[in-house]
Amino acid sequence: MFGVATSAYQVEGEDGAKVLPYNQWQRCEQVELEVNGKKSIPVPYRSASACEHWIRYKKDIKLMKDLGFNSYRFSVSWGKVEPVEGEFNQEALSHYEDVCEELVKNGIKPIVTFHHYTHPCWFEDKGGFEKEENIEYFVRFCEQVFKRLNKTVYLWFTFNTFTGYAFGGYYEGIKPPFKKNMQLAVEVLKNLLDAHVCVYHKVKKINKNSRVGIYKNIFHIDPWRLWNPIDWLFSSMGNHLSNNCIYDFFNTGVFKVWVPKKAYMNFHNDFAIGAFDCVGLNYYSGVYVRNGKMIPRPECISTDNDRYTVYPEGFYRALKQVWDKLAKPIGVPVYVTENGVAPQLGCPNCREYFFKSHLHALSMAIDEGIDVRGYICWSLMDNFEWSFGYTKKYGICAVNFDTQERTLKEGTGFLIDVVNRVKV
Repeated sequence: MFGVATSAYQVEGEDGAKVLPYNQWQRCEQVELEVNGKKSIPVPYRSASACEHWIRYKKDIKLMKDLGFNSYRFSVSWGKVEPVEGEFNQEALSHYEDVCEELVKNGIKPIVTFHHYTHPCWFEDKGGFEKEENIEYFVRFCEQVFKRLNKTVYLWFTFNTFTGYAFGGYYEGIKPPFKKNMQLAVEVLKNLLDAHVCVYHKVKKINKNSRVGIYKNIFHIDPWRLWNPIDWLFSSMGNHLSNNCIYDFFNTGVFKVWVPKKAYMNFHNDFAIGAFDCVGLNYYSGVYVRNGKMIPRPECISTDNDRYTVYPEGFYRALKQVWDKLAKPIGVPVYVTENGVAPQLGCPNCREYFFKSHLHALSMAIDEGIDVRGYICWSLMDNFEWSFGYTKKYGICAVNFDTQERTLKEGTGFLIDVVNRVKV
């Protein structure tokens, strides 16, 4: 299975929104906020019309088909579906129903994410996922969407991703609500994990044959000096927060985190054990840690993202890790659900090298017995890349935002050739 991915807020635009602003990201755009005691504009860009995918989805689906892709990973906008607490926008639900039916008609499998970094303002005002009691609102939303789309959706996923949302918004302070509190970040992470478990068991009761997975982002944090205990300590702590505590939760039901003087959490939920039907791997790169600071891998090709370098060996390591730690123990498959590159200007061969090297790493993993069922690249087209606005170009298609014309980029020929030769 070969596919492309987008998320609602990054490509749809405001069409279909009954209430503005319709999510917490839009409310923060170009608005001066007090963040960690300082006034600033944490989101200096506007998503605005984005790629107008809400009204152009049929043309975009035709583009996917023409390129040879047979799956499409996208998200449902909670802010459009439930703009006011308890009031579900049937027009928005019908829209997503139409998207799924159009995909199926064109031989493309719909893969739906319930939450891709955004939610309604009313949910944020209640404290969002900071509060355990708010999980019920998310479960209710997921149930409504699931009942409408279940007949056509191939795979379901809950959050993109647990750590990306929790640490990005509550520790690094680069996403709403722009907080920097490790204890709060850990509490949010625990609530996201628990929310997934609740949604998983809820939808399985509705349709036991549905397949609900978890996204696992792997971003390698390796010690710069193998002999240095400080580098090893920070590498170990980073990997536990990003990976091991999540593996433990789904394997044993225990979520335990301890960061000296910063955070502590010990939570247990037996219903979490094996509460997923597949693992979606999101992978981009990895870094070294030296004296507590992350540094890009100097031996690898740089990209337009300061932290990300082209590190295909890390892709192989990531596939092996999620297979050994999550998928293999309960006998479920792995799907690559996000993998892509934004090359630096002046590096015309970077994109082609990226896909050749990463698909080679993927083939090595499959040859070694890792059960990988699909590869989905990020992204179909250039879009709103959150705090970077439109400055980072991950799309395999360029977008002229004046005319909304999509154009396949140089360097994608190898990927398209593989997609059309290998898919079954």
